[in-house]
Order: sequence, then structure tokens, then C-alpha cells
Amino acid sequence: MKAVQAYLGRWEMFEAGPIFPLALEPFWDQYQFTPKLFALPPREKDHPINSVQNGLLLTRNAHLWFDRYALSINPEV
Repeated sequence: MKAVQAYLGRWEMFEAGPIFPLALEPFWDQYQFTPKLFALPPREKDHPINSVQNGLLLTRNAHLWFDRYALSINPEV
């Protein structure tokens, strides 16, 4: 979807969503994803799962579908 009114600062239809679910933080640590990041959170007390690299800008509908595993992204295509 194209953000046709972005030049006006109209971003109401978009939401930020995590790629790797925040509720699965123990798995993030178990599989050692942190070394793959180059942009860590600005505050040291924040867990690396809160990096901007773990986020997507989605429409509200797409965010809901993504959270319900009804929408996925194939990084190989």
C-alpha cells in the first residue's frame, strides 16, 4: 500500500509491529539473535529485541493479520 498522504504527515493508518514477537524474548536469547543486529536500542536497559531492526511499518489490517499469522514475509523472494 502506498502512503499517498505521507507528504502531509498523515500516518494514521499505519502501526509499528514487531517482526519477532516480544512475548518470545527467551527464544530470542536462546537462539542468539542479538549479534545479528547493528542497531541496538538507545537505552542500555532495553532488551535488544526492542531494536528498530525488529520492526515493520504496517497498515492496521496487515498488522492484525501478521499478529495472527495470516500474513507472512518470505525474505528469499
